[in-house]
Amino acid sequence: MFKNLSLRTFAIRTEMRESLRLATLGQFEAIDIEVDQVAEMCQKHSSSYIKGMFDSFDIRPTAWYLPFDISLPAPDFQQEIEHLKAFLPRAQEINALRVLALLPSGSDASPYKDFCCLLPQRISAIAGLLEQYGCRIGIEIPSQQYVKPYKHIYSFSLDQVVDLCKTAACINAGIVFDTFLWHREGSKIETLQKLNNGNIIYVKASDQDNNYVGRCLPGRTNTVNLPLVMKTLTDIKYDGPVTPVSEEPRMTCLPHEIAVILSGGYLSYIWKKFITQT
Repeated sequence: MFKNLSLRTFAIRTEMRESLRLATLGQFEAIDIEVDQVAEMCQKHSSSYIKGMFDSFDIRPTAWYLPFDISLPAPDFQQEIEHLKAFLPRAQEINALRVLALLPSGSDASPYKDFCCLLPQRISAIAGLLEQYGCRIGIEIPSQQYVKPYKHIYSFSLDQVVDLCKTAACINAGIVFDTFLWHREGSKIETLQKLNNGNIIYVKASDQDNNYVGRCLPGRTNTVNLPLVMKTLTDIKYDGPVTPVSEEPRMTCLPHEIAVILSGGYLSYIWKKFITQT
């Protein structure tokens, strides 16, 4: 496992070199990338230039979000798959091999059951393309904290998404394990114990802010048993990123440096606590 930074979670958007500097300040080992930013830099410079920039900071690129909605109508979905082919060689060249796909919270057009029937096909189509470039895809469950009033509201569980990936029959498809959602589902450690490194593509580490029942930085309230999660991830030999995530309004108001240092500090606190207990 390694400590990973997602600037997106703190609503930070800056140029690449500054992003890497911030990651270094927070003592992170890796950072998520933005597709449009990297594509533009590759066009202006090259993949080697970007890779050299990461190497100069001793930071590795980690994950990136699929740049389209997985629930698009069929013609639009196929068109986006074609567009994705242009970026994948760049992702492979800089070794950013984890791709995240956020499931929709609902739809005005498709009932939940219909979408669940379609989803394995969509996962299979994307994963099949990604596999050609050594990439893996992590399916992320929406938190449902702020859902617009769709005609059809979707609700997914961790177990259900694992089963959907198995139905898709893709060795490079798995889940985004979110400690906040795991806690909300009942904190059953068996849910995590039955998984393996192939089932988990990415980990979001959050605590629960009891003031407004949302995500806060890992270890801030100790409501979620994060040291136990870390130990279990080690036991199942998970070797991917662990990313601190917060929805606290204050985090997007802080200066960028303070927000990143604070998130890195809280994650390091959990890391040390886990290590001392093992």
